[in-house]
Amino acid sequence: MRVVHISASDQRGGAALACLRLHKALRAIGTDSSLIVERKSSGDHDVEVVAPFPSEDSPRYRSRLVQRKYVDENRTNISNTHFSLLTADMDISTHPLIAKADVIHLHWIASMQTPAGVHRLLKLDKPVVWTLHDQEPFTGGCHYSAGCRGFEGTCSACPQLKEDPFGLPAAVLLDKLALLRDKNLTVTTSSEWMSREARSSSLFRSMPHIQVVPNGIDPHVFRPSDQAAARTKLGLPLDGAFVLCGAEQWDESRKGLASLPSLIAKVVSHEQINATDVRVMCVGEVPSTLSTSGTALLQLGHLANENDMALAYAAADVFVHLSREDNSPNMILESLSCGTCVVAYAAGGIPEIVHDGINGRLVTVGDEQAMAAALVEVLADGELRRNMGRQARELIQRDHSSTLQADRFSHLYQDLSIARTNRSGGRGRFKAASSTQCDDSVGPGPALSSVLDPVVIYCFEQETRDLEALLTKMSEVAADRSAVIEDLKAECVARAEVIDQLERFRLDHQAKLSQARTKVTTPILQATRHVQRVATASRIGEWWSSKMPSLQETRILKARLTETSEVAADRLAIIEDLKEQLDRAQAESLARSQVIDQLEKLRLDHDVELSQARSKLTAPIIRVARRAQRVATATRFGDWWYSKIPPLLAIAYLQFAASNSSIRSDLAHLAALLFSIVCIAAYGHVINDTFDVESDLQAGKTNAMADYQNRRRALIAVTLALSSYLPTLFVSYSSWSILLVTVNLLLPTIYSIPPLRLKERGVAGLICDLSGSHITPTLLLFSLLAQPSGVLGFRRETFMVVAVTWSGVLGLKGILYHQIADRPHDLQSSTVTFATKARSGTIERWLPRYNFVVEIATSTLLVWAVFDVCPLATVAILSYLFVETLKFRLGFQFAVDPEGLTARASFPFVNESFYVLWLPFAAAVQLAIAHVAWAWLPFVQIGLFGKAFRLQGRDLGAVAHATHVVQLRWQQRALQRWTSGKE
Repeated sequence: MRVVHISASDQRGGAALACLRLHKALRAIGTDSSLIVERKSSGDHDVEVVAPFPSEDSPRYRSRLVQRKYVDENRTNISNTHFSLLTADMDISTHPLIAKADVIHLHWIASMQTPAGVHRLLKLDKPVVWTLHDQEPFTGGCHYSAGCRGFEGTCSACPQLKEDPFGLPAAVLLDKLALLRDKNLTVTTSSEWMSREARSSSLFRSMPHIQVVPNGIDPHVFRPSDQAAARTKLGLPLDGAFVLCGAEQWDESRKGLASLPSLIAKVVSHEQINATDVRVMCVGEVPSTLSTSGTALLQLGHLANENDMALAYAAADVFVHLSREDNSPNMILESLSCGTCVVAYAAGGIPEIVHDGINGRLVTVGDEQAMAAALVEVLADGELRRNMGRQARELIQRDHSSTLQADRFSHLYQDLSIARTNRSGGRGRFKAASSTQCDDSVGPGPALSSVLDPVVIYCFEQETRDLEALLTKMSEVAADRSAVIEDLKAECVARAEVIDQLERFRLDHQAKLSQARTKVTTPILQATRHVQRVATASRIGEWWSSKMPSLQETRILKARLTETSEVAADRLAIIEDLKEQLDRAQAESLARSQVIDQLEKLRLDHDVELSQARSKLTAPIIRVARRAQRVATATRFGDWWYSKIPPLLAIAYLQFAASNSSIRSDLAHLAALLFSIVCIAAYGHVINDTFDVESDLQAGKTNAMADYQNRRRALIAVTLALSSYLPTLFVSYSSWSILLVTVNLLLPTIYSIPPLRLKERGVAGLICDLSGSHITPTLLLFSLLAQPSGVLGFRRETFMVVAVTWSGVLGLKGILYHQIADRPHDLQSSTVTFATKARSGTIERWLPRYNFVVEIATSTLLVWAVFDVCPLATVAILSYLFVETLKFRLGFQFAVDPEGLTARASFPFVNESFYVLWLPFAAAVQLAIAHVAWAWLPFVQIGLFGKAFRLQGRDLGAVAHATHVVQLRWQQRALQRWTSGKE
C-alpha cells in the first residue's frame, strides 16, 4: 500500500506536525508512506519539496499580491487567524509519487492547492482522503469562523474582511461546491466537533459519512518523568508551582494568550496560593511586551526537539490552554501523554480529550474567573494533580497512540483501495511524469476565475496607491532631512567662526595673564628671599618648633570637640524625628493592609456568590436548551420546519385576511393547528426513522433514532401521537378535524411500519407521503379556521381547491427531490422506493419540466385566486420570477434546497423560496397592512424562519454582486470597442 501525503509544511504549525507524525507512524507499521510539501523544515528523506519560487509575472506572484492586499491588509478586528485566498497553485497531479500512490491523503493545503488543484487529484480516479485540521476546506477562506455560520450558506458578506467588493469568499465556496463533490473523496477529522461543523457546511452536508480518526502521539517520546530531574535539565528552579502555556503564534487572538497576565494575577491573589511560589513557563515566540505583574516568567523559547518539549511538560505542574477556538490541539495531547493535567476552555474538540475532573479541568469559554478558580484548585491539591496525571496518561495510551492512529488510517486506506478496485475492475491507468518539476501556472476554479482579472487590477491599484503614498512620505522625509542638513551646515559654519574668535581671545588672554603674573610675583619673590635671610640669622626655627605646637594643638582640639558636640546633638534630634515618622508610617501601613485584606475578602466572597448565582441561573437554562436540542435532533426538526410550515402559514394568513373573525379567535385556532401539525410531523419522522435504523446503518447514513432503545422509541412516538390531540381540550375541534388528525397520524404509520410499509411500494408510497405531509394538513387547516367571507366569499370553493392542489404540487416536487437525494443510500441498503425503481436520470430530466409546466402555473393560479384580498402575492411571484430568471442568466446553479444534491446550472425555479419565503411573507405583510392588530406578524415570521431569510438575503447579495461584475465587464468591453474604433 503506497500512500502519499500532501501538506503545505512538514513541521511549521500544529496541522503540519500532526501530518508528519502520521507519516512516520505509518512507515513504522510497514506502510509505504511519502510526503509532498511546499516548505520543508525536517530532515526526513521521505519528504519532498515542490515549490518553485514565483517570478514577478507568474500567477503565484499575483496570488500573493491578492492575498496581501485583499485579505491580510483588509482584516477586521473579529479575528487575525489565517484567512487563505489562493488564486493560483501548482499542478502536482503529474508528480511521480502521486502516480505511484494507491491513496492520496490531503492535510493542510490552503496555501498550496486551490479547489481546482484538488479537483485534478480527484479526477485521477484514486481514493483521496482529506483530513480537516481546521474549517478552511469548507469555508470561503477563513480557517476558523469566529462564530460566523456563513459556511452553512454561501459565505457572502464575510465579517472578517473590511471590504469585499468582488465577493471572493463566496466565489471560493462556489468553486468548492462545484469541484470538490466527488465519489473519490473521503473526509476525516480528528474530532467529533470538526465532523459536526463539516456536516453542517453547504459543501459537506450531503456527504454520507465523515470518519473521525483522533490525532496520535508517540507515548515513548512524550512520557512521564521525574519532575525535579526535568527542571534540573532545563536549568529551572526546583521549588515552586510551574504553570506551562505556549503557542506557535502568541499574537493570534483566538489563542487567548492576551488574557494570561490578568489570569495569573487572579490566581496569585487567591488565599490558597503563595504568590512567590507561582512561576509561569512559556513555550514559543513570546512577545517582549508580555508581563505577569511580578510573577516569575520563564521563557523557554521555541523547542523544536520533542524530547525537550517532553521535559517542559514533565517540569510543569499544570498546562493551561486558553484557546477560544480549536480542533484537537497537539500541545494538550502531548501534556496528557506526559502525565501533566490540563486546564482549558471547553472550545471546539477540546472536551473530547480533556474530561472535566478526570484528567484536567474544563471551563466555559471566556469565563476568566472560572479559569482562575480551576487553576487554583489544581495548584493547591497535589494529590488531585497526580490522579489527573495518571488518568491523562491512560487516555493517551488507550485512545491516542500514534500506532493506533496509523492502524485506523491503514484500514481506511485498504477499504478505499478495495472499493476502488471493485468499482473500476482493476488499477487505474496513470502515466508518471519524467521529473518532479510541477507546473506553476494553474489557475483557480471557474467562479473565482470569472472575477480574477478585476481583482488583480484592484489589488495592483491598491498597491500602486500605497506605494505612491509611501513615495510621497519618503519624499517629504527626504525634503525635511535636506532642510535639516542645510541648517546643520549653516550652524557648523557659524560655530567654526565662533571657535576661531574664542581661540584668538584665549591666546590674547593667556599673554596678558603671563605678563600680570610676572608683575605680581617679582616683589613677592624678593620679599621671600629677604625674610629667609633674617630667619637664618636669628635662628627662629629652633625655638618655634619647640614651643609653639603644644599651644596651637590645644586650641585646635577644643574647637573640634565643640564642633563634634554640636553635630552629635543635631544628629540625635534628626534620629528622634525619623523614629517618630517611621512609627507613624508603620501604623498607617498596618491600617491600610487591614482595609485591603477586608476589601479583598469581600471581593472574593462577592465573586463566589456571583459565580454561584450565575450557576444557579444558567444551569436550568442549559438543561432546558440541551433537552430541546435532543428533542429537535430526535424529531429532525430542521428537516421539516422550514419547508412544511411556511406554506401552511401562508394559506392561514390568506384565510385570516378573507374572514371577519376576531384576532383572538384566529390566534387560538392557529396555535392549535400548529401544535397538532408539529406533533404529527415529528411523529412521522420518528416512526420513519425507527423502522429505517437498520437500513440507514447499512448505508452509512445518520439516523436520529439509532441512539435510542426500542422502548424509548415507542414512548416518544406514542407521546407525540397523543400530544397531537391536546389542543382539542382548549379549542373546539369538529368531528372532521379530529378525523383529519387521526388520518394524518395513520398515513406515516402505514408508510413506515411493515408489513404494509408503503414506502417501498412505489407510487403508493409516493401518494401516501404526499397526502400525509401536505394535503391532509391543508385540509385540517380549512376545517379549523374560520370560513372566508367578504371579498373572497364568491371564490371560497375556488380558493380551497386551488390551495389544496398547490400544496399537493409543491409537496410532490419536494418528495421526489428527497427521494433522489436519498437514492444512493437506498440503493446501498436495498430499500425500494419510487426513485430507485425509476431508471437513473429519468426523474431528474422530468422534474425541470414539471417546475415550468405545473408548479409555476399552479402558483400563478393561487395568486390569481387571492388577488382581491392579497395583491402583494402578485408582487411576490413577479419578484421571485425576476430574481430567478436573473440568476439563470448570470449562470447561477439551482438546487431544491441548501443540500445542493440536485444542483444544476440549466434550469431555474427548482428551489423552494417562493412558497417558504416570498408568498408567506407577502401574505403576512398584507395582513398587517389590512388589519393593524396584525402589525407584529411580519416580524414574527422573520423570527421564526430567520434561516430562510438569511439564505435569501445572501442569495440576493450574490446576485447584486454578480450583476455589478457583469456591468463592469460590459463597460470594459464598450471601452475596448470605443478605443479600437478610435484607433
